[in-house]
Amino acid sequence: IALETTSDSGVSNSDHITQDTTPTFTATAEPNAEVTLTFTKGATVVVVTVTANGSGVWSATPGVLAQGTWTVTAKQTDLAGNGLSAAATLAPTLIIDTAAAPPAITAVITDSARAGSDAASLASGSDFRTNDTTLTLRGTAEPGATVELRRNGTSLGTVVADVVGGWTLSDALVQADGATPMYTAVQTDVAGNLSGLSTGRTVTVDLTAPLAVISGFASDTGSSASDGITNDRTLVITGTTEAGALVTVFIDGSVLGTALANGSGA
Repeated sequence: IALETTSDSGVSNSDHITQDTTPTFTATAEPNAEVTLTFTKGATVVVVTVTANGSGVWSATPGVLAQGTWTVTAKQTDLAGNGLSAAATLAPTLIIDTAAAPPAITAVITDSARAGSDAASLASGSDFRTNDTTLTLRGTAEPGATVELRRNGTSLGTVVADVVGGWTLSDALVQADGATPMYTAVQTDVAGNLSGLSTGRTVTVDLTAPLAVISGFASDTGSSASDGITNDRTLVITGTTEAGALVTVFIDGSVLGTALANGSGA
């Protein structure tokens, strides 16, 4: 038993993975024998019976098969009613695949991490901020799918996802400081289904060191709350900088400590 190559869509016409829901099967049997095909997916069973021609050739197309994995067998019976052989089984099994979900862009590999920050998040590339001007994107798709990466709508090329669906693709364009390119992706799975567009990911390229400003300390005692003269020996120094920046405070050239600025830069 064989799946006709015209019914086996996608990257291979012999892998039995197809988007065709009414595939055609063919083989040979005894001349004029009756051939019974059985399609099984879980509790669903579809039976189709055809008659081979005088040369023993037969062809059969079932009704519409639902998406999923089907076991397909064929058994012939001659004109005298004798079952001539054990059932033949299609191998590999038939997979009907009619849709591909959008792939995902999960990280920019060259995302820069920093000591004292949420290094696990930054090192994974999940914040999509970097001081690297040549970007490599990472993501997930269906195993074996062909992924097309786009920057601001322009195709950057394709790559085939690995056996677990992982993929990476680099952007050859050297980005300038402050650039915010937006990346999207689509995939064509092994059955030939084209997905919709992935969620867009905007990468921020930041090559400029943040400026930190000391705005005061608590508590500034005495006649003025802003003259920098105090009798408080346990000082809390405050200031502003870039949101999320790691600030190191020095006193007379020695490190006092570090702090992470909040979302407002304070």
